[in-house]
Amino acid sequence: MCGSRRVQMVAGCSGMMAKQCVSAYPESTVTIFDLPKVVRTSRQHFVSDQDERISFCEDTCDFFKDALPQADLYILARILHDWTDQRSVELLVKIYQSCRPGCHIVIHLKLVGLVHGSKLNMLENSCGGNEQEK
Repeated sequence: MCGSRRVQMVAGCSGMMAKQCVSAYPESTVTIFDLPKVVRTSRQHFVSDQDERISFCEDTCDFFKDALPQADLYILARILHDWTDQRSVELLVKIYQSCRPGCHIVIHLKLVGLVHGSKLNMLENSCGGNEQEK
């Protein structure tokens, strides 16, 4: 993240990771890009007005439909498993197209329990998500 001043949290959820980013990297600002309902919850319960380096997408903010703002760094934390492979690729291509020179993308996946040491045991999400084995 070093040198990344403008950070976009794609599906930033509670804002906890955004708080960690601005704490660890004081020169950075983070924008949480998520659906209005999620943004409202984050504002009410997790991110206060004192967190002035954390902002929220103020529009509809559906990352599949709306344009992504340019940033130095895009973070996708524990969201790709929510979508089919096709939707995940759509999102990654959209982020790639929003990248400017020197941009980075961080994908944070939560690995859930190994079954007999051979395969990930991930629950399928009701949105058609699946276990990523590739």
